Amino acid sequence: MSSQEVMGWMEYGGGRALYEETIKKVGFDYTGFFHMPMPAQPFGWFKKK
Repeated sequence: MSSQEVMGWMEYGGGRALYEETIKKVGFDYTGFFHMPMPAQPFGWFKKK
């Protein structure tokens, strides 16, 4: 999924309900929110050449 597709799923595909259900099951006492798409970051562990 692209970052835009994730945002669409969260807002219109049932993702937010699943997220909130998971937060309650885990027992966290806070509410998070998604405000913009964030693509994968180009960082990692690389061998020196």
